Amino acid sequence: RQDESKVSFAPLLKKTDGHLDFKNSTFQQLKNIIRGLHPWPGAYCYLNNKRLKVYNISLKTMPLKKLLCNPSYSFNNT
Repeated sequence: RQDESKVSFAPLLKKTDGHLDFKNSTFQQLKNIIRGLHPWPGAYCYLNNKRLKVYNISLKTMPLKKLLCNPSYSFNNT
């Protein structure tokens, strides 16, 4: 049985909680946000003013971080 005097409440999630901050987050933080916010509110980012839903992340996709943090970055620079 749970001790009622030690109960705590988490804030309600908002849709904006799923916005990924590639510039100020580590790979592990991004991965945890994506996993923790699935299925709702879901993780997302913007690319060319279009909202992209993010369902998974791997170290192979991390060049995307360079693109999202620096719009002049080209994948051909790798």
